[in-house]
Amino acid sequence: MVQVLARLWLLAWSTCAFVAWPGAARAATVEWLYSATVPGDVSEAARARAAEEALRQVAVRVTGRRAAATDPALAAVYADARRFAQTFQPAAGGQVTVGFDQGAVDAALARAGQPVWSRERPATLVLLVVDRPPARVLAGGPDSEDKRAVERAALARGVPLAWPGALDAAGAQAVTDHVLSGRVEALREFAARYGAERVLAARVGSVGGSWRVVEPAESRTGEGAPADALHVLADRMAAEFAVGAGGGGAIALLGVEIAGVAGLAEYAAATAALQALPNVRNVQLEAARGDVARFRLNFQGDVNALARAAGASGRLVAEEPVAADGVLRFRLRP
Repeated sequence: MVQVLARLWLLAWSTCAFVAWPGAARAATVEWLYSATVPGDVSEAARARAAEEALRQVAVRVTGRRAAATDPALAAVYADARRFAQTFQPAAGGQVTVGFDQGAVDAALARAGQPVWSRERPATLVLLVVDRPPARVLAGGPDSEDKRAVERAALARGVPLAWPGALDAAGAQAVTDHVLSGRVEALREFAARYGAERVLAARVGSVGGSWRVVEPAESRTGEGAPADALHVLADRMAAEFAVGAGGGGAIALLGVEIAGVAGLAEYAAATAALQALPNVRNVQLEAARGDVARFRLNFQGDVNALARAAGASGRLVAEEPVAADGVLRFRLRP
């Protein structure tokens, strides 16, 4: 029976590898990570300067470091920015959008001792309560300056966002209450509906504001604008997921065993959980024994970085520390 099930799983790999469970948190691919729009034009004379300014923005997103734009350690990289640029497209308002070669940029940053954060990044649901007379509303419309400020910060840091869709009056009131009362588990459950792993819940008042960042394992609060909270969240995610300097930037072949995989539905869930982890490049099923599935995956980083990423996912529970054989062992959360 086990062999039959294993064969079914191996067959399912080709068709079900990307099936996610309902409400599953998943990484989003940030397509615009390696391009930036800056003042300038597409003339040859203006390209070198435009490329340098755009690469400074890209470096902040890719390294996860706000200080990267002005870091003296990257001066030589910025001076050579024109070499990494692939496209120059005119943009509105006397600007130009510069697109860069991902591989060349990543390699240059790594040579300069910088961490590199992949395109696959956890999505963050933003719940923004505007608490000003005459009403208290859940903001999300395009005319909201508060929303635009958060989106500008997310663009600067390379953080994919999700916003709540249309809610009826009762639903909007319930979410507003969750935000204002800081109901962490309710916020996590709401985020799961949107495939988001993290929540930025913020209140903007007539004077000042406050926010709560909810992550898979913890939450934290602060005072200030929602855009400030977005930067705090980006700093924390970059520290967790960016690899390279001190973090092992090479692609490693790592072993993972997941218990609680009793059938095809659990197999699809376990595979999707691994596929959703940042910096995972490929997942293959090696064997199945009882309710344990053994996988091999390509991961940009070391075994400890993979353990942190899997533990933060909320779907995989560590069974034990990293074993002597280097295999990570988890149990699939129901």
